[in-house]
Amino acid sequence: MATPFEILGVSVDSSLEEIKQQYREKLLGAHPDKWHRQQQRNNATNADQIGSTKKLRQEEQVPSVESIKSAYHVLSDPLRKEEYLKSLATKLQKQGMHSSGDGLDEFSLDDFSMVERAESPDELVDWFMDCPRCTNKNGFHVTEDILEQNGEELPNGMGYQVIIQCSMCSLWIKLNYDFADN
Repeated sequence: MATPFEILGVSVDSSLEEIKQQYREKLLGAHPDKWHRQQQRNNATNADQIGSTKKLRQEEQVPSVESIKSAYHVLSDPLRKEEYLKSLATKLQKQGMHSSGDGLDEFSLDDFSMVERAESPDELVDWFMDCPRCTNKNGFHVTEDILEQNGEELPNGMGYQVIIQCSMCSLWIKLNYDFADN
């Protein structure tokens, strides 16, 4: 299924004016009268070609008027467009596709819930976060030991990073953090 961006032939960062222009062009291109005239021209030049508007439309992969209007409805309103992009990102993330180039989303320790271990005399802490893909409660769990033993310093010197996996699915994430001064 094509996205509104694909239907109108625009990019995510296209201006409203570009979206309007593409909407008009696509709408004119999908109009049944125009297709009928195009079909007549094709039949006049090649008597052996007989096809309906629907067949010609499928061969040319022209979106329907309804899908063009629906795409414009989403992309012409900034709030609907933002809502659509968020839902698309969530859907892709649940399918295992991520926005960063290396395929791993980055989270901060601030995104995790902190729980002090009751039995620990050293006041050790565990951090938990629900998995954004499989929604497993506390799917990500890290301890101070994991952070201290496995963290790698970030190139910019702005903290550390460890890569961890959800306990229930195959999602891996980058966890960014810094050690607190005692």
